[in-house]
Amino acid sequence: MVSAVAGVLPACDGDETLVDPPPEGTDCAANEMRLVDGSCLAVGVPPDRCGDGFVTDEVGGCVAILPETPCPLGLMALPGETACREVAPCGEGPFPDLPPEALAAAQYVDASASAAGDGSVTQPWQTMGEALSAAATGAVIAVAAGTYGDNLVLSDKAVRIWGRCPALVELRGAASEPTLNIYTEAANGTEVRGIAITGGQIAVAATGVRGLVLDRVWIRDGATVGAYFADDLGQPEVLIRDSLLEANSGYGVFGRAALVTIERTVVRDTAFIGDDFFGYGILVITPSDGAEGSLLLRTSLIERNHGHGVQVNGAPATIDAVLIRDTLPLPDQSLGRGLGALNDTERSGGLLLTGSVVERNHEVGIYVAAVSATIETTVVRDMFAVNPVLPNGAGIVAQQDPVVALPTELTVRSSLVERTALSGIQSSGASVRVESTVVRDIASASLDGSGGRCVALQYHTITGVLPTGELTAVWLTGCRDFGLAMISGGATVVGSRIESVLPRAADGLFGDGIMVAAGNHPSMGPFEAHLLLSGMVVRESSRAGVTVFGAAVTIGDSAVECNPFDLDGESYLGRDWSVDDLGGNRCGCGDEIACKVVTSSLEPPAPP
Repeated sequence: MVSAVAGVLPACDGDETLVDPPPEGTDCAANEMRLVDGSCLAVGVPPDRCGDGFVTDEVGGCVAILPETPCPLGLMALPGETACREVAPCGEGPFPDLPPEALAAAQYVDASASAAGDGSVTQPWQTMGEALSAAATGAVIAVAAGTYGDNLVLSDKAVRIWGRCPALVELRGAASEPTLNIYTEAANGTEVRGIAITGGQIAVAATGVRGLVLDRVWIRDGATVGAYFADDLGQPEVLIRDSLLEANSGYGVFGRAALVTIERTVVRDTAFIGDDFFGYGILVITPSDGAEGSLLLRTSLIERNHGHGVQVNGAPATIDAVLIRDTLPLPDQSLGRGLGALNDTERSGGLLLTGSVVERNHEVGIYVAAVSATIETTVVRDMFAVNPVLPNGAGIVAQQDPVVALPTELTVRSSLVERTALSGIQSSGASVRVESTVVRDIASASLDGSGGRCVALQYHTITGVLPTGELTAVWLTGCRDFGLAMISGGATVVGSRIESVLPRAADGLFGDGIMVAAGNHPSMGPFEAHLLLSGMVVRESSRAGVTVFGAAVTIGDSAVECNPFDLDGESYLGRDWSVDDLGGNRCGCGDEIACKVVTSSLEPPAPP
């Protein structure tokens, strides 16, 4: 029952014309939402815009093409491949096939050869070190099958080290230093291909070298880092392609002020070994006093790492057609993020993520702070809750950094967020724009049973920075707690649909399609909130279609239907509510009644 009528929307009063109900006709497709005028609009990832190696799931998302079971040690599969395979084929001859122009200067190496070799194909060197000493700049060092116990240093010239294949050629270094160490400008253009690089304090290290190529290599068992690129002697530039990095410790790939490109590569099973060696798959950072690093990551698989699958800090990143999954939390049950883009150095940073899938991670699928991030044609799904103290399991989180003054700006376009435990898209003091996107089935499955909001906008509890939001053609369905929750700030929602919002699992409270509330920062005082709704459908909420707690809402050309309370206004924090009608609204549930705002003493949300 409505306990009190606080107001009647003017445009719905008396004989004012209501929006026509949806026309009769066939249902919308599974990836389409029905708009207020009855038409259907496709949202989520368009079927033809899944990334390379991914296919549409026909309901607004994409799934990776991969083998059904994980690949064993030494084998890999990229998105688009259905069977596990070697990193590179081994060929028939004892040495790799060389191009004709490389034959004259080539140096040959075979671990089973006699110690009296001269580097020819018939009398090869026994060690890679001998071949490196004899090789001219730009020469190919052709390596036969065998295990080579060298800690190899390349510093005075550029060479091409080509092994027969990573399954048969292993460079294994002592644990006290890098197995392969490449540095200085003299080594610019070095290429390492077709070998396994294992052991060492670091498996591969590079500084001050440009044009370094690691091609079809298998990097494993680095004691603290698999591949380490840093600016100790100048900014390095490196390309890793068609490679496998696995079972390293500390970091799979670490770049400091490095220009890192990774293509068609698998990075997996990086182990946590202690403080500062967290087990991240890929970490690229820009130091406060160094050159700006960057990451270009394409058509790759990042899985079963710790802490972060991928993190960039102050380094711009472009990521396309990548699957980031199964990131594990640290031993204290913190983190477990798929992708993090942040900035604690006041450098520019930034993220462009397209055509990718981030799934089955833990604390957060994608986390951004103090950067501008754009996420397009991407799926974020199945985020688990693992921390028994802090609620977690969010899809995308954008947060104002409490120290760095740079703004946080997030755009999510033509994407899907589904089946997360705490929230779908969450802003804490960030500017958020969401377009043509579906957020659905947010489970309220965090360990304390709280949450389940599809989209949540709130002020930052430390800095007091207010959120802003622009939601256009967004479909929120199957949420708990609130479909859209806004505590302070300003936002607009246009041409969107919010439906089937359930109470949260912890205590059965709430279940509102849209909730907008004033905020009250403990030290900064009260914050206003205003929400503009236009061309909206808000249906079948468990408690109320739209609730207004001490805030202001403007609504026009919208349908708020089939909710126990369609529109509810409550005084809150000493503030009155207001609802400004722009006309063309309808309420009820098949009976088209005048839209009235009631005051029903509904429970307000807890402060952030």
